[in-house]
Amino acid sequence: MTYKVSSGTLNLCSLTHLLLTPMFVCICQLDIVLENVQSTILCLDGVADKLNRMMPDDQAKFRLDNCLGGRSECLNRRTVMRYIVVVVYCILRYIVVVVVAAAVVVVVVVVAAEVLVLVATVVLSHVPLIFHCLLLLLV
Repeated sequence: MTYKVSSGTLNLCSLTHLLLTPMFVCICQLDIVLENVQSTILCLDGVADKLNRMMPDDQAKFRLDNCLGGRSECLNRRTVMRYIVVVVYCILRYIVVVVVAAAVVVVVVVVAAEVLVLVATVVLSHVPLIFHCLLLLLV
């Protein structure tokens, strides 16, 4: 997704949209992946129950097959890998959002400091005039 700003500046609404849209995409992806992970966990719970009923000798010999307790050789493995990829992707997205938000805050602070310096310059350039007016008021 690319965002083009015609005026050259981002308003608050477009900035919010720019930062939050990837977060909603991450949440949707995580929701889908978590449903798949739940079914994989149910398969692995069956394997855990089977292991708990086994004798210690049989537990030592037990090896988990490629199906990870399910019927498909790739579905559960893909679910686990997809979960890891989506979680890492979402973490990186959150980091990007935090960095961009921090950059926006820095820009706002710098602009505020420049305005403050400008106001201080204008006020200080008029200090003699201000003192003269105050002296006239006091006399």
